[in-house]
Amino acid sequence: MSTENEAPEFKVSDSTASLAGSTANISADSFNEVINTIDMTLRSTQERFTQMQERILSRMDKMTEQLRDLEKRVDAVLEDKDNLKLEGFESN
Repeated sequence: MSTENEAPEFKVSDSTASLAGSTANISADSFNEVINTIDMTLRSTQERFTQMQERILSRMDKMTEQLRDLEKRVDAVLEDKDNLKLEGFESN
């Protein structure tokens, strides 16, 4: 029970208060601190995820360009090869 001078207590289920499976009585200040910590952790994780996602997408864009360049070079080599075959037949 809380007195007039104490912060009110919330009954927090075992899923949020304890991994051991018991329930706990925590003060509103402690509860808010836990919520704020979770919020900050989630925001930080989201920020890191976003940065990683941007780096991955940037790298994929670069790799796509490299593949396009490689495809152009392969096409050019194949075209040159076909032209050489045609020239070989024409000279005979």
